[in-house]
Amino acid sequence: MGNKTRRSLLKENEKQAKLEKCTIMWTMGRKSAEYAYKNFGFIRVGEYFSEGVEFGPNCYLYKQI
Repeated sequence: MGNKTRRSLLKENEKQAKLEKCTIMWTMGRKSAEYAYKNFGFIRVGEYFSEGVEFGPNCYLYKQI
C-alpha cells in the first residue's frame, strides 16, 4: 500500500471519528508502519511488543482529534 493510499485511509477514518464526536483515534500499529502514523500526527505510547500478536513487533499509537 502506498503512502498516498495510507494517508487517504487515515483521513477518512479521522473524518468519520469527528462525525461520531470521538476525541481520540488509536491503533496497534506495526513498528514498520509507525512512521506513517507519526506523519499523520499519531504519538506512540509505551514500548514495542510481540507477545499476543500475529505480526510484530507492534506498539500503541494515538491521535487527539
